[in-house]
Amino acid sequence: AAYTVSSVGHGDIVPANMLERNLDSAIMIVSQMAAAAIFAEFNFLIGTASHWRAQRHQRLTQTVGALTNMRVPRALCQRVLAYQDFVWEVQKERRAKESMCDLSVVLREELQTIVYHRLVMQAPFFHKLSVEALRQIISSLRDSVHLPSDFVVARGSEGSELYFMREGVAGIFLSTNAPTWND
Repeated sequence: AAYTVSSVGHGDIVPANMLERNLDSAIMIVSQMAAAAIFAEFNFLIGTASHWRAQRHQRLTQTVGALTNMRVPRALCQRVLAYQDFVWEVQKERRAKESMCDLSVVLREELQTIVYHRLVMQAPFFHKLSVEALRQIISSLRDSVHLPSDFVVARGSEGSELYFMREGVAGIFLSTNAPTWND
């Protein structure tokens, strides 16, 4: 099999002298190493995908079990599972944060600065703040994921947080009644 990878045809051309045999041997070894590297990459990709699929299945099983034990209504169960699906599919950055929890404080701060600096600087009232004040604001930011029909803030509630929207769409409803989703 190794010889076939580096030969021409079906063995009709064979090395005639020692130099050609050595060259042919080197080509066979290199070609086998290249083939092994390709298969190793495929194996890594398949293994990684299987790992994440198993993690997702484990999380789903735990969540369904916990919600069943708590006797949570079906509609709420569906919303919880939809939220986890959303986080799994769309918020890959959030999953990546779990794997970075063992980084040093300095590295985590630097990553957070890269992720949030441009977002914070889009607000004109932050432009004149000192670097230290901006660093404090950026270090206190946390991601929050909301699904359609989630209320982020309710009318009349005391505000104690500031929200920046990195992606998605939000609506503001001034009515005291909950909106219908056709509005």
